[in-house]
Amino acid sequence: MVSKKTSSLKMNHNGFKVRGDLFALEFIGSLFYLYLIYLIGANVMPVSTLLSTGSASFWLAVLPAVAVVAGVALFFHSFTYLFGGYNKISTLKLATVAGFAFFALTIGVAGGYFVVALIGFILTEVAAYMVHVEKDKE
Repeated sequence: MVSKKTSSLKMNHNGFKVRGDLFALEFIGSLFYLYLIYLIGANVMPVSTLLSTGSASFWLAVLPAVAVVAGVALFFHSFTYLFGGYNKISTLKLATVAGFAFFALTIGVAGGYFVVALIGFILTEVAAYMVHVEKDKE
């Protein structure tokens, strides 16, 4: 007997693939970013000393805004895996922009903020990479 390989992906009511694994990775990674956004908003997290001197101080106003917008967008974007509306370009861009913005804000800051940003970055980038691999196979 020949057994057919069945796909582990479920389909939603519109016939799109539901990716629960990617949802979990990106959702949890975005929660790490939302935690950092909360700390930025509460003025609890100190900013990197690299950004507070000289001409680099311009980025002190820009990076928190970029980090907040990208982090919140990544949180809401993670739900697209449940509805099949995700694409590889937006996934990779959001994960990369949010990761670099949080890296720049937390590098050189004591308190483990960089580790939180690194964990969030790894989880969201793995989800983005998995989308690239899946979309390239189609």
